Amino acid sequence: MNAHFRRWLLAAACLIFAVPTEPCSAEVTDRHRELAQQVFEQLLAAVEEPTEYDVWPPQLVVMDDDVPNAFARIDHELYRTDEKLVPLVAVHSGEIERIAEWEADALAFTIGHELGHVVLGHILPDSKERGDVVTTALSRDHEQDADRYGMELALKAGF
Repeated sequence: MNAHFRRWLLAAACLIFAVPTEPCSAEVTDRHRELAQQVFEQLLAAVEEPTEYDVWPPQLVVMDDDVPNAFARIDHELYRTDEKLVPLVAVHSGEIERIAEWEADALAFTIGHELGHVVLGHILPDSKERGDVVTTALSRDHEQDADRYGMELALKAGF
């Protein structure tokens, strides 16, 4: 078994076994929104504003989904146009409950990671490394860069 496959297998196993099996409510409550907003604002205070976007800061959305996940993308729906570059960061309620377990420090890494994709330009539509931003997975290098950025941002913001 080659080293690359072993690393992938180990990462997949960690993801499978790291997700708690207890049920998640998946209903977005004020508690979800307030925790996500508090973490988001604290992280944004430590971000150097990028110049590539027409609107800053990004929109934050907490989605009603028990699947642990978060993502960043350009939000074309806010202004109903493809001409404005409006970044959006979304966090599923399942991410807040099952992965972060309602802890601001843990959620800061997730939101910081997604802000990393925004600040580092990974979500910009002119990226030559991929097609449709919404449907195509980001490269491994982008994921590692966003991990590093998110960790450094969380520490810089006091988490």
